[in-house]
Amino acid sequence: MIAVIIPAMRAANIHALGNNVLSTLGADDEVQWAYPGNIDRTPTDVESAIEDEFGGYNLTHYKDPDSRWGHCINSLASLLGKTPWHEYVFLGADDLWFHAGWWEEAMKVMADVDGVVMVNDLCSMEGTLPLVSLNYLRTLGGTVDDTGFVIHEGYWHNFAERELVETAKARGRYAYAPEAVVEHRHWMAGKADRSDPIYQLGELHWDDDAALYTSRQHLWENLRA
Repeated sequence: MIAVIIPAMRAANIHALGNNVLSTLGADDEVQWAYPGNIDRTPTDVESAIEDEFGGYNLTHYKDPDSRWGHCINSLASLLGKTPWHEYVFLGADDLWFHAGWWEEAMKVMADVDGVVMVNDLCSMEGTLPLVSLNYLRTLGGTVDDTGFVIHEGYWHNFAERELVETAKARGRYAYAPEAVVEHRHWMAGKADRSDPIYQLGELHWDDDAALYTSRQHLWENLRA
């Protein structure tokens, strides 16, 4: 069973995205919505949109102002990891478009690594959207130093998935699934407005996140030694 985790910060995207992702999933799969507490705006519109469209289905509002994107991901994945029927989590976003057959293609690749599989987001050559095995997380964890069930929570957002991927690569538990397409409708792909306030927050914290990534790089590099 796959759980797609979507930190929801743009109310205007909820209707189309929610119906899109649900149309691509299997009958037993699910969407888990989250609202990070460190976004400096009221979540009422997001909560209302999810309530109106999906009956508030699987919405968790992290009200703590220190609850960054990573905290939402780790908290939900950790809870899902404690249930025997959840097997995989997909780290999503609210600026995506899921193409038919994405998870079937990703699972073909996952069968060989039982770890981290990066899908084709049609935006970044390295990818930004991983499907992660909960068995991998339960046994090894997403970080080398156990500072996050999936990702290190020190990142505001940038580079978090990159650390997850590089750690899995160093362990021999990573693969890329080019036929599994989840389109990232990001401004860097020319599919959104760069002035979007959520993108602006990401850019504001880019340098700090980059410095944190560099300071931690030795952790997974040591695994390759």
